[in-house]
Amino acid sequence: MKRVKADSWAARLTLDQRDELMRDYHISAISVEEAAEKASNYSDRTVSKGAFSNWYHTQRMAWMAEQARIKTELAAKEAPDDLDECKSLAIRQAAFAAAAEDLSAKDIAMLERNDIARRKLELEKRRLALDEAKFASAERKAKQLEEAAEEIKATGGLSPETLEKIEQAANLL
Repeated sequence: MKRVKADSWAARLTLDQRDELMRDYHISAISVEEAAEKASNYSDRTVSKGAFSNWYHTQRMAWMAEQARIKTELAAKEAPDDLDECKSLAIRQAAFAAAAEDLSAKDIAMLERNDIARRKLELEKRRLALDEAKFASAERKAKQLEEAAEEIKATGGLSPETLEKIEQAANLL
């Protein structure tokens, strides 16, 4: 999705105005001229047909994905509470597919890439959590070894009990 320039007419649209323009042009099928005129009414500038068309085509995918997400959330809320995770996922997927049925193959591929990137991020978070747990465990073992070494220094030598503690600490590594 292309970012809207901060000083453009589109950046001044409220979310409700954006949704209304998208809905009117996409669903109600008003003409580009009518949509540009409506956008001009929301702005302090005159919006050309080309400017509206360019804005619409760069923002359409994000808007449609957002609408599909909203419909999916509504479908999930309306689903019975006793559904298992697989059935619940199937309902959400069906709702999303129905909401996004007129997406192009390019748009669908973009959504799939986003989903793959999200899953990779989740896996990376899990991997990081495991690494943190391993690091914490290694720190605990190192602390135990340091304590055993301090005890040896304090007693002035190695007693059989101290040797046993060192062996236990070494086996933890």
